[in-house]
Amino acid sequence: MFEAGKTAAGTSGRRLWLARWLSGAGGPLTARVFVNRVWQWHFGEGLVATANDFGVMGQRPSNPELLDFLAGEFIRSGWNVKHLQKLILRSNTFRVSSEWDERNAARDPEQTLLWRWKPRRLEAEVIRDSALSVTGSLNPAMYGPSIYPDLPKPVLAQQSRPGDNWGKSPGSEAARRSIYIFAKRGLPVPEIDLLDAPDSTVSCERRRVSVTGPQALTLFNGAFSQQQAARLAARIRTEGGGAPKGQVARAFQLVLGRDASPRELDDSLSFLNASGGKLEPFCLVLLNTNEFFYLN
Repeated sequence: MFEAGKTAAGTSGRRLWLARWLSGAGGPLTARVFVNRVWQWHFGEGLVATANDFGVMGQRPSNPELLDFLAGEFIRSGWNVKHLQKLILRSNTFRVSSEWDERNAARDPEQTLLWRWKPRRLEAEVIRDSALSVTGSLNPAMYGPSIYPDLPKPVLAQQSRPGDNWGKSPGSEAARRSIYIFAKRGLPVPEIDLLDAPDSTVSCERRRVSVTGPQALTLFNGAFSQQQAARLAARIRTEGGGAPKGQVARAFQLVLGRDASPRELDDSLSFLNASGGKLEPFCLVLLNTNEFFYLN
């Protein structure tokens, strides 16, 4: 048992005792839970799939030895989160390819042993922020009050008093990161809500990932997507030069972080010719590719 220790005058020391008990090396459940959350953040699924339940009703660890090793290393490092992150990110497991292997798939069809990287979709907020970033619109300012992005009229019309309690952010304030968006339960931001953003009123141990028709319609026809496609087109006209080939090359570098292959370059130029040289439809398609939406 831990001693309460010296405490400030007028306090019982119970919270200090609880903190020492939770972080004690004698029962490293706290370390296991924390390590599992970090692992889930990087891989999409924790070593214990039920991140909120490590009890008898929860699932067993897929790799108990690995979980114990990471928890022990986390404690030995003095609960150093940076050390834990480096340990995971520098591992072969994190850097493994997403390429399919029939032999490994036959041995481990559920990929429990992590022989392959599982591509997963980015979180809704990250997708919005990434779109703002590649178009050059993202406002990186930190702290301050919440922001109010423009919402479509049909969304505002759902309220008994349309637009009530939804402000209007001036200028580039609306292009700040999604973490600053004002959370109103009855008035969700479409491009975030449709991509499975969790309910902010309850605990969410792991986000669900759905694929629905309204997602595709909103991401192609929604006001936000159309606006970002127009801004990206304006940017690549400036940075890619006057020739379509240079504009396509710059678009691939901005959106996908790589050069276009010869075939992609030819297909993109054919698409531009078919659309009358308009860059906005091409940018909209590029912003809706799996490579932009998924972490590979």
